Amino acid sequence: MKYEICEFNEGDPRWAEVVGFFDRHCSGLPEFVDGYDQRDSRVLVANTRGAILGVLRLIVIPIGPEDDLPSVRIDGEEVLQGKIKDFFVFPEFRRRRIGTSLQEKAIELAKSLGCRQLVSFSYSHSRENHALKLQMGRGAA
Repeated sequence: MKYEICEFNEGDPRWAEVVGFFDRHCSGLPEFVDGYDQRDSRVLVANTRGAILGVLRLIVIPIGPEDDLPSVRIDGEEVLQGKIKDFFVFPEFRRRRIGTSLQEKAIELAKSLGCRQLVSFSYSHSRENHALKLQMGRGAA
């Protein structure tokens, strides 16, 4: 199956379709994620010309405040991290490298945004998500 991974934003013609996807599968897409000192939010979409296959939402936050600690600073500059807040691939499209491609693109995007690390959370029942992260050489925290 041929697909592409693109970053979508409010200016894209298919943005309403992306927002609808988040509403149905990821508890919506608020501009800001409550509880985070969020600096940026980006949406990556795995899609074909006619359908969305999966999505990943990356937010940029400082390291520290999420754990009620002061911001980590290096040479006086606040250190940022990317955090994957939403990640979903339709079950019928799993095991086709779509999730891996979304994660790889998120790594590239986080680096381009000045993030020193990329973190995500997987619920214990998300076996596929844990397997994907382990296959990529990352722990599943």
